[in-house]
Amino acid sequence: MNLPRANRPIALCAVLGFAGCVVDRTEQIAPPEQNQPVIGVNEASWRVTSDGELVGFVRRYATRPDDQAAPGEAGVGPWFAVQNPWSQELGMIDELGRAWRLRPHRSGPEWVGTGTIVDGVAEVLDLSGEIFLEPLESADR
Repeated sequence: MNLPRANRPIALCAVLGFAGCVVDRTEQIAPPEQNQPVIGVNEASWRVTSDGELVGFVRRYATRPDDQAAPGEAGVGPWFAVQNPWSQELGMIDELGRAWRLRPHRSGPEWVGTGTIVDGVAEVLDLSGEIFLEPLESADR
């Protein structure tokens, strides 16, 4: 097929328009045995300061021993809840050092980085300066 030079870009756009990609997404609800609540125990807490000011708290949680768990079955590893100065949870850091920030009106948490606990706290609280974690006397404050 011989097209005039002026019509070639239009024909190319038409061909490329039909060559789109197809996305197929499948969602499945987890079975009840996998969709169980995790009960955590606050093992330790820290006060987070930056430039001498209180900017938040970090709380370390671990799962309680479950009498119904099968022998040798691994539970959920420890995780760290990151809170603002008013103890409102803003995010978490999992056992692999992945930091997640919770955003209002979003369906799930937002991954903000991977690293040490201090790095994750800085990412979740959106801090750029140096931060310090000071242990609290009691896990509950």
